[in-house]
Amino acid sequence: MNKNNFSLYSYMVPGFLFQSIIVGGGYGTICWGFLLVYVIPMLTLGTYKIIKASRPS
Repeated sequence: MNKNNFSLYSYMVPGFLFQSIIVGGGYGTICWGFLLVYVIPMLTLGTYKIIKASRPS
């Protein structure tokens, strides 16, 4: 193995580890955050407002 191949591998391995561990876990966290912050309140408040608007006053 010459010096050029070693330097290429030294850049590839940390990049692969970053991509698989850090980024892969981050997308799951972003998904759960989106559900908690946007989807669940939208479903509950939206349902409440629809039911409230359909009732005669």
